[in-house]
Amino acid sequence: MYSLLFDLDGTLIESAPDIANALNVVLKDAGRATVTVDETRLLIGEGVARLVEKAFAMRGGVPEAASLAAHVTKMNKLYDAALTVETFLIPHAKEAVASLHQAGHRTAVVSNKPGFLTEQIIS
Repeated sequence: MYSLLFDLDGTLIESAPDIANALNVVLKDAGRATVTVDETRLLIGEGVARLVEKAFAMRGGVPEAASLAAHVTKMNKLYDAALTVETFLIPHAKEAVASLHQAGHRTAVVSNKPGFLTEQIIS
């Protein structure tokens, strides 16, 4: 028996479109050009603060700390409100995890997302 950990974003679900949508509102409101879903995928993985910081760096430079913090707060609110609008389960992910679990392996999901958001998505 093995213990298996599955990363949520990009492994079990495709959440980049919803993340990109929220991020693009933040960028537009700051007068910056938007990012594509593919560019957003490259930004995901280090938490929301780094995602926003890297997006601003891609689109003209990182604002000063207080302004960046406000953009991160806005990003969190926007994403929390539209968490699963375009997010979808990656084909066969649910079946694969269930099969491994039924075979006696312990399974768990890991994510940089806050626990309450991860639980909302999983349910």
